[in-house]
Amino acid sequence: MSNTNVVVITGNMGDDVDYRVFPQTGNGVAELRVAVNKHRLNQQTGQFDTYTAWVTVKMFGKLAERANEKLSKGAKVTVTGELAEDNWEDQPTGQKRSKLYVVGNSFEYLGGGTRAPQGDDQGGSNYQGNSQSRQNQGGQRSRQGQQRRGNNTRQSNPRQQTNTGATRPAARPAGY
Repeated sequence: MSNTNVVVITGNMGDDVDYRVFPQTGNGVAELRVAVNKHRLNQQTGQFDTYTAWVTVKMFGKLAERANEKLSKGAKVTVTGELAEDNWEDQPTGQKRSKLYVVGNSFEYLGGGTRAPQGDDQGGSNYQGNSQSRQNQGGQRSRQGQQRRGNNTRQSNPRQQTNTGATRPAARPAGY
């Protein structure tokens, strides 16, 4: 049986991209921190509690350059990559330390952030490592499909529930 190492996260950037260029090679590395929220129903209060996990993402080369150009604090982003680990020895104590992070292979900018949109790129852009940047092809396919169906925007929602008179828990927070 083979091992699989794939990570997909969606969240908001907690700070601007930390972009550095290695002088020996001229290759860039971008490091970003993404806040991933999870909402759980508190059985005692009936309200949803929010738990935030901070994920460090590193990107290299052309992908790092694109992330530095497009992403900023507050931007909503989906990152696909692999889980990796840094190991080092703490200088003062001599203890072995380690930290997990995601090596990003691609990202999709979903909007927001503190930077003004550049040109016609206002979200929905997909950037992949080791290839040229591409516009969100899924969105283009979706629009083409709507045109073929006559722009019928009304679609049934399989998750939609009918009101049966039963009491429901508190409303879910935005983005749930």
